[in-house]
Amino acid sequence: SWKRQQPGGGKPRAGADEEGDFVAEALLEREKNSAAGDDGVLKVVEVAREDPSEQNLEGLLRKVFGYDSFREGQLEAIQNVVAGESTVLVLPTGAGKSLCYQLPAMILPGLTLVVSPLLSLMVDQLRKLPAFLPGGLLASSQTSDEFHGTLRLLRAGEIKVLFVSPERFLNEEFLQIFGDTLPISLVVIDEAHCISEWSHNFRPSYLRLRASLLRRKLNIQCILAMTATATTQTLQEIVNALEIPSGNLIQTSQIRENLKLSISMSDNRLKDLMLLLKSPPFVNMRSIIVYCKFQTETDYVCKHLCDNNINAKSYHSGLLMKKRSRVQELFCSNKIRVVVATVAFGMGLDKSDVEGVIHYRLPESLEEYIQNVWTCSFRKLDVLEGMDGYHTVTFFLIQQHSIRFAVFHTAMALMNMQ
Repeated sequence: SWKRQQPGGGKPRAGADEEGDFVAEALLEREKNSAAGDDGVLKVVEVAREDPSEQNLEGLLRKVFGYDSFREGQLEAIQNVVAGESTVLVLPTGAGKSLCYQLPAMILPGLTLVVSPLLSLMVDQLRKLPAFLPGGLLASSQTSDEFHGTLRLLRAGEIKVLFVSPERFLNEEFLQIFGDTLPISLVVIDEAHCISEWSHNFRPSYLRLRASLLRRKLNIQCILAMTATATTQTLQEIVNALEIPSGNLIQTSQIRENLKLSISMSDNRLKDLMLLLKSPPFVNMRSIIVYCKFQTETDYVCKHLCDNNINAKSYHSGLLMKKRSRVQELFCSNKIRVVVATVAFGMGLDKSDVEGVIHYRLPESLEEYIQNVWTCSFRKLDVLEGMDGYHTVTFFLIQQHSIRFAVFHTAMALMNMQ
């Protein structure tokens, strides 16, 4: 039966950092929640492996994941990947991108390697793997015992999905782990918009993720690049970098008719934010994100909301990872109503019923704005009082000098393009 990765043995940690503890706790949780190989599941997997028809894939979907049918875009992406065709998948937040590599990972003979930009996102995805799909991760915060324990499980074929950061591909020792004895069937590039220098979430380490390197160093033949949204320029950079045929772009409708966009000039943003949250439609909303630009601003705004009896938490990269994870968990379970956050919060958010987004300051770019807004629900929610038939609201609080700065910033960007 499939086994589950567990924290390495060896001596207890001495002064282990907070990230290492966070990873170890997540791996231990996976061990406790593991499931032994079920004959019924193994049979359905084998049937789908021998004949990955729509009927057999739906059978696996029902048996392991508990869904009766695929959502838009999922089946096509899964069929492409199982057939060994590299694909770009653009699906909204909460639309089920993770399923598009989890299900193939059960069928494909080799390892599925998932590249993710944030450790907290890797841990969250690891925790959400189906009980019958063994997973692990390699993080710089792990002890030597934990790292080598993961390698032993990998080489024994007891890990099917491995989560790593893009920085790992800068390490030759990491690349040498894989070879003929540890074949990789699929590489998944999560948050693939980070590849693009045009993206506000651009990560230089993502530039290492080129099709030529993946083929030469790891003998990768199939890549699945996933993102919630991307501009035409960003999509072109993803396709070029990963050498994915343009015909293998799967993109659901990007027209969001459920969104209502509003702008308000403000001389006192904090006061106007309070008025917004205590007036329809925001007063009736259960899940709201307020985006700020700075960490100190995020904490300040959050404290002001709490002082005025609004259930809010702040989120930014300056917080301990365990606290960030807890805030995301509370928000996703609707136990807190408002998260005041920097852009660090939107990436990888798995919540399909966000009802409102408020920008306390102008975003740095149009793409950043789109990424923030696309965290809003794409599903049809209950229409709230004051919504006028819309289901999700995004709102700007703008000061005059912010507009002048945005115009200057945009003009400079256009000049650099010429």
